[in-house]
Amino acid sequence: MLNPLGDRVIIRRDEEEEKTEGGLFIPDTAKQPPIEATVIAIGPGFRCPDNGIFIETTLKPGQRVMAGPHAGIEVSIDVEDGNGKMKHILLREGEILGTLDGNSEEKKAEARKTHETS
Repeated sequence: MLNPLGDRVIIRRDEEEEKTEGGLFIPDTAKQPPIEATVIAIGPGFRCPDNGIFIETTLKPGQRVMAGPHAGIEVSIDVEDGNGKMKHILLREGEILGTLDGNSEEKKAEARKTHETS
């Protein structure tokens, strides 16, 4: 397993629906909404260069987060359960837009409807 350093975080993208309600498949190039993901691993934090104070990472493994569509870099990591490699995203904590709570499926559907009518 890759252990992130500093304020870096490893996230795994949550599964997204690949087609619209009408049955049309959405190509990856057309998907530009923020990434919804689950935190897999976190680094300890970083030392502020201005004053030398150590700032701990505020996220926790298992937490659901949202990041920009082009945040971080995609890495393949061996999965401990023996299923080979899975794609993950390695990024800095500052690239994460926020944390998600509650029933995200309802929120996703609502956001899609708002986006489609705009």
